[in-house]
Amino acid sequence: MIDKLVGQQFSDASNSKFCELQPYNDLNATIGYSSALFELDVSANNLLGSRETILITPGGTGTSAATSTDRYFFQPPTSVVATLKGSLLKLGPGKPPAPNPVFIQPVIIHTKFLL
Repeated sequence: MIDKLVGQQFSDASNSKFCELQPYNDLNATIGYSSALFELDVSANNLLGSRETILITPGGTGTSAATSTDRYFFQPPTSVVATLKGSLLKLGPGKPPAPNPVFIQPVIIHTKFLL
C-alpha cells in the first residue's frame, strides 16, 4: 500500500493565484498470490476517490470563468485491475511442475474496472 502526497504547487511559471493547485494524495494498493500453476494480482488505484485538480493549462484571455479557455485536469477515478496468469500445462496429482517449460505459452487475462 502506497499513499503518495503531492504538496501545493502552481501550474504556471508566474505562480498566478488562478493556477494554484491544492495538495492532494493518491492511495494505491496491490495484493497477489502465486502458485505453481497460476498467478493472481489485484491492484487498486486512488482508493480514497480524490478528484483534485492536478494540472491547469492556461488557454487564453477569458474575461470570466465562463469564457475562459483554460483546461483543467483531474485525478483519475478509482480503478481496480485484476491480472490472472496461468500455464496451459496440465499437471496430474503428485506430479511436480516441469522446470522452465519453454514450449508452453502463458494465458493472461487482464481486466480493469472503474468505480
